[in-house]
Amino acid sequence: MKNIVLFLALLLASTQYVSASMSQFVDVTKQAGFEYVHGITPLTIGNFAELDKFVFAGGVAAGDYDNDGWVDLYVIRGSIGSNLLFRNLGNGAFEEVGSRAGLVTPKGAISSGSIFADFTGDGHLDLFVGGVGKTTPQLFRNRGDGTFENITPE
Repeated sequence: MKNIVLFLALLLASTQYVSASMSQFVDVTKQAGFEYVHGITPLTIGNFAELDKFVFAGGVAAGDYDNDGWVDLYVIRGSIGSNLLFRNLGNGAFEEVGSRAGLVTPKGAISSGSIFADFTGDGHLDLFVGGVGKTTPQLFRNRGDGTFENITPE
């Protein structure tokens, strides 16, 4: 019984210490340049009737595609607009460079399950983007200059 009381006292003391030292989070989304909207439009859902009434697609790929030492993010947006590539500027901020990098999502496409990996073995992270319904999965080769080439047909 003495051991149980001692254990409970130590547990309570450690819980109070942990709660007293908890960190506070601050929303820096706008300052970081990492603001976007994700969604599936009803019209697009109608085009994918074989998927039933609900379509869930999303995800993010994280990797240093430009080899500058900072982790960049490729974000799936659903069907409301092109997916986004956020280049990490290394100062707590991101810059959206998807179109400039050649990563344009076809209108009405629904992507899911993106991943950065060196598929071509050249030392640069390429990008695979999965597709939902009739959306074709895509493979983009990293050219090593900050841009990508869609090599899906190959």
